[in-house]
Amino acid sequence: MKIKYLVQAGAVVAIGTLSMVCYKPFSPVKVPDPKSLTQDGIAKAISSDSFSKLPQEKKDEYLEKITPADPEKGREIFASVEKMTDEEKKNFHENMRPAFQKMMQKRVDEYFAMTPEKKEEFLDREIERMNEMRKGGNGGPGGPGRGPPPKPDVQHLKNMFETQDPVTKAKMHQFFRDMHQRAERRTGNK
Repeated sequence: MKIKYLVQAGAVVAIGTLSMVCYKPFSPVKVPDPKSLTQDGIAKAISSDSFSKLPQEKKDEYLEKITPADPEKGREIFASVEKMTDEEKKNFHENMRPAFQKMMQKRVDEYFAMTPEKKEEFLDREIERMNEMRKGGNGGPGGPGRGPPPKPDVQHLKNMFETQDPVTKAKMHQFFRDMHQRAERRTGNK
């Protein structure tokens, strides 16, 4: 009888210990609330391993919370990326990539819903915005004195084109073709 109680007590202790050990890896991933962080803190949170482990829908929710109404605050977030290590920068850009893709898709959808006259005005604004980014002016995501984010690697581009639906791919291709042709017409290099 005594042995039976010892075995049961040992089993309870073992199960309790095992559950505590297993709880940590399966516990929900926590990322600090962006409202409690500075722009530097937000950039650090996005570049963290914890943020990388979040499911995509949670990342999207978080990024929607930090989308500033004030573009200057957005530039401050990107400016703080410059102070990070190369690994943190890579994580930041990887974690932001889906948001960038959604923004670009939104621009393309807006473009294709416009009349031909409006399309030309839209392309002119986009060309100006991209020129500012290249010059490192205020229009770039990194703010004054910074250029555009790093170019995606070849493997990422391959994955993106393999997973994108054909209609989206065709619209993106046409949008950039139209932008290139408009830029040539503007400079007279046709």
